[in-house]
Amino acid sequence: MHYHSQERYLNSNGVDFRETQGGYIYTLIFSSRSGDKVSSFNYTYNISCDLKKSFLEVGMTRELVEQSIASMECRHIPDTFKGDVILVPGLVREFWDSLIINQLYDSSLINDSSVLKGKIGEKVLHESINLCSDPTSEDLANSYFSTGEGFRAEKVEIFNAGVLQNYMLSYYGSRKTGLPMSKARNCLIMAPGKDKLADMIKNVKKGLLVVRFSGGGVSLNCDFSGVAKNSYYIENGEIMYPVNETMISGNLLQLFNNIEGISDKILNNGDSKMPWLHCSGVTISK
Repeated sequence: MHYHSQERYLNSNGVDFRETQGGYIYTLIFSSRSGDKVSSFNYTYNISCDLKKSFLEVGMTRELVEQSIASMECRHIPDTFKGDVILVPGLVREFWDSLIINQLYDSSLINDSSVLKGKIGEKVLHESINLCSDPTSEDLANSYFSTGEGFRAEKVEIFNAGVLQNYMLSYYGSRKTGLPMSKARNCLIMAPGKDKLADMIKNVKKGLLVVRFSGGGVSLNCDFSGVAKNSYYIENGEIMYPVNETMISGNLLQLFNNIEGISDKILNNGDSKMPWLHCSGVTISK
């Protein structure tokens, strides 16, 4: 789908912003079937400024389609255990969204439920974590000039070497809490690491390559649980087989502290740039 928009924002403070945006949004939802065997559905999307690549070569599309075919031959994991997970970029983005909404956005800071309130300048995540929100990035097709509240958008550092730099408060949230507001939303960019994905897999003694996650809301203390779908069992550094829908549970803050590896490759889907993550200490249930 092609989209094109022109907006103008004016207010009594003398603001007069004019913004033109356009691009292509590609969305694919799919599953595989052979006789009585059916895979779980999966999906992918990408936002771009041009159509230079075929849809199958965009992002992880080819890999996800091949995984969908393989997942018709799913097996159960051998037992329940606490092990490692390797998260694909799309899922890394989902977990960051959950953490930001749960801990760094308006409601949790206004009602004092955020465990990160008062932690600006403190190391709260693994030192390899560097994350920002950059709506001004030329690398993102879905970047933007101004926020919905009429402020000029700016790059906002969220975590630097695991140290919390800023909250992601709206103007309203800022006025309610007395804390600085954020002039950015979405457009998350996580810095890559130095690890090859193949080496990350080799370093997993027992765990999962998690491609999709379906779960409920994250609790106030960042606990999460849900079903790993379209995922693979790893043992002694080898991907063994696709698994039936398998429960995983843990805590987002602990997850982003238990970093074992970050890929040197990142995936740009047009509105975020994320690497693959290798994390330990996740409960994987049969």
